[in-house]
Amino acid sequence: MYNHFLPAELKQYLDLTAVAHKTFKYTEKGAVGLLKGKKEMHIQAAGGLYHGEGIKPTLPDLGSIYLDNTMKFYGIDNINSVYIEGVDADPTKRDDIVNAAMNEAEKKAKEF
Repeated sequence: MYNHFLPAELKQYLDLTAVAHKTFKYTEKGAVGLLKGKKEMHIQAAGGLYHGEGIKPTLPDLGSIYLDNTMKFYGIDNINSVYIEGVDADPTKRDDIVNAAMNEAEKKAKEF
């Protein structure tokens, strides 16, 4: 996460892939995504805590919200995320945080 949003390169990629008649189309009822049946895997690291039960960040992770909404706009509804968070919040838990994220990533990769 970069300043509560996406890296500029990822934002630019999303802008370039938002192409009418390729990733979405317009109908009388509005825009419809054309990437039905596709999957998305989002892996993100942050020093603070932004996701998870009981976590209330001072600022939301706007990048994840934007990415999820863009994928839904494209028609992708199989959205998977792995968050590696909290190393700056508690450096003593670094190894536990990284190991938990690796285990979660391996599990999700097998299901992907």
